[in-house]
Amino acid sequence: MNSPQGAATSVWAAVSKDLEGQGGKYLKNCHISTAHVPTERIWAPGYGPYAYHVAGAKKMWDVSLKYVSLK
Repeated sequence: MNSPQGAATSVWAAVSKDLEGQGGKYLKNCHISTAHVPTERIWAPGYGPYAYHVAGAKKMWDVSLKYVSLK
C-alpha cells in the first residue's frame, strides 16, 4: 500500500457529502463498514461487536461532559 492508498479513506471521510450528518461510523476502503459476521471466516471484513456500542458511547460522552464541567 502506498501513501495515497493509505490516506484515501481519511480524505474521503473529511470531504464526502455522503457522510454529512453521519458521525461515529466505522469506515474502510472509502465505504461505511458493517458489523463482522461471526459465521464467516475469521478475517472477514467488518468491525467487532465490542467496537461500536451506541448506548455505551452515549453514556461515555455524557460522563465525559460532566467531568469537564460542560454539562
